[in-house]
Amino acid sequence: MPATLPVGEFTTVVVEFHIGEEAIPTGGHLGLLWRWAYDWSDLQTNAPSEQGYLTVSVNSASGDAAKLSVRYNAYGGIEPYNHALKLTVDSGELRPGDCVRLVCGDQSGGGPGWRAPTLATEDVGFLLLIDSKGDEQWTELIGPQTQTCEMVPRKAETLHVIAPSDTVVNEESLVIVRAVDCWGNPTPLDEVPAFSIEGDSEAAQIDNVRQAANGRVYHATLKVQRPGLYRVLAQSQSLGITSTSNPCRVHKESPPLSVFWGDLHAGQCDMGCGAGSLTDHYEYGRDIAGLQFITHQANDHYVTSEDWIYSRAVTESFYEPGRYVPFLGCEWSPPTRDGGDRNVFYRNDEPRLRRSARFFEEESPDPEPDLPTAPEF
Repeated sequence: MPATLPVGEFTTVVVEFHIGEEAIPTGGHLGLLWRWAYDWSDLQTNAPSEQGYLTVSVNSASGDAAKLSVRYNAYGGIEPYNHALKLTVDSGELRPGDCVRLVCGDQSGGGPGWRAPTLATEDVGFLLLIDSKGDEQWTELIGPQTQTCEMVPRKAETLHVIAPSDTVVNEESLVIVRAVDCWGNPTPLDEVPAFSIEGDSEAAQIDNVRQAANGRVYHATLKVQRPGLYRVLAQSQSLGITSTSNPCRVHKESPPLSVFWGDLHAGQCDMGCGAGSLTDHYEYGRDIAGLQFITHQANDHYVTSEDWIYSRAVTESFYEPGRYVPFLGCEWSPPTRDGGDRNVFYRNDEPRLRRSARFFEEESPDPEPDLPTAPEF
């Protein structure tokens, strides 16, 4: 797997399991899993000329190769590695020195390969597991981030322009111009966009145009001298398009109520079942999505006591009064029969993590009791 790959690109990923000192008997398993957020295309074993063709072979040191079967399940892995390939030893055994080789996106039959995830993110990797006795007791073979690939965005295809819904005369407001690729990923624009105003253009001024978010967007400052309804237009000569922002209402003085935009079911980062860090999450909401409020709703069973301490600190560090409000939060996530997933928001810092359950063992057990049903919660 290459170190970098454009999102949605077709490629071939080869994974090899080298059997060590202990044989894997009939009924044993090997597993290749990847996280829920990484939308590799489905794998299949029936059509060599189509995408996602998978081949499995065994190179036996003894010459008496075990017979394997493989099952792909798009949503049957181990949380949060939901996508899974499960190999089963149907007959014989995998012996020390044997090599099991998986070719995901085998192109030898004329197929295009395996379509890579469409999400631009770093550290796309796999989890390799072994169930040597066939009793569903899985052991991790290598760390999930040992061999990784960065998915990079493709070239820009269109522009999104974001302006404040409400602002006040002579108040400086942020305008964001975001170029996106065919999958909706922010991607660098190789030119400074040209700005114009729809409305009373003589009363409006755009200046301080600068790159932000590591070059993925442009920020600009809007200042309007007279009340009215305005829109900001951004033009890309290289793309040959002009995009228009949402309506921006400019008031003579601060109105009693204003429109603010946010996401209260935002997530997941790598703390939960998603991708990227919590810092990446909050930066994206502020600098690229142009939100004024946000939360992070990791499913509670993924979150350890240490994670909660970290989440509280990072959330507080992004609070900018009057501009950006990240609400501390966590998704209470029991089975539906016990109450179902519920987003939880805290107005202030909260040391206690009210979990429905937990998946992971903790070195220092959390003394707070879990709350597994809705009435208890």
